[in-house]
Amino acid sequence: MTSIRRHSALLFAVLAATALAVTTAAAGGVPVGSPGGAAFQADAPNASTNASITLANQTRDGRSVSVASATLPDGGFVVLEEAGPNGSVVGVSLPLGPGTHEGRVTLRDVPGATPNVTRLAANTTLVATLHRDSDGDGRFDGLVAPDTDGAYTANGTPVADRARVTVPPTERPTTAAIAFANQTTNGTAVTVDSITLPDGGYVGLHRGSYNASNATSSAIGATDYLEPSSYGNVTVAVGTVPGVNATALNRTVRLSAVAYTDSDGDLRFQYVPSNGSEDEPYVEG
Repeated sequence: MTSIRRHSALLFAVLAATALAVTTAAAGGVPVGSPGGAAFQADAPNASTNASITLANQTRDGRSVSVASATLPDGGFVVLEEAGPNGSVVGVSLPLGPGTHEGRVTLRDVPGATPNVTRLAANTTLVATLHRDSDGDGRFDGLVAPDTDGAYTANGTPVADRARVTVPPTERPTTAAIAFANQTTNGTAVTVDSITLPDGGYVGLHRGSYNASNATSSAIGATDYLEPSSYGNVTVAVGTVPGVNATALNRTVRLSAVAYTDSDGDLRFQYVPSNGSEDEPYVEG
């Protein structure tokens, strides 16, 4: 059975005015990360005045994606996201100069992405889109400032390509894991440092140390469904569990973050409404 480590952490909830000065999570629960990394080689600078990108179907270890060719006339970034209306941005290249490039984009924290995907745990269709560095700061800001670093377009359509990334079973994580550090917050949400969900599921938040005998009554928050992957800087809002009326934290409390399965496959966190009979936690052993 898949194993899980449960971590408890002291959470320092302070008044909003103070939290804005010292919090480890951005106000409003939006995590702040560092730009994604990449290894890119410039083949022919200024080779084309037209933006273009080629992303081929490939087999990878889930930690990076190979880009066959990316032409950015004015420089910028290659941005990777999961296909579909609710797909997450999973990686961004380092800033690229004008010209044609090839190389890999590593899945790492992306500023403004919620949550941050750090490793694919299943076969996934990804879309690679070319973006400008419109403010010239060498950092992709398109998620934190929507009017900044917009996509290259052709006939009004973003310049993009998609491909199927196959992750072999031997490269997929088989063990669930979670890390949850002490932090200061404005009391409406907390940040879980990292979580691996081999079969997908949720991150649940509980008051006090996790205890199976009162887990349904101690739950105060949970994420939306997360696909099988590893994630970083996952925001869990307080009061997001169906049937639980939890208010914002206003003092120092001990909380536990727990990895939950989606055992009924309905993509909704049902552990509390089902009185613990559905979406059970990943367990050790």
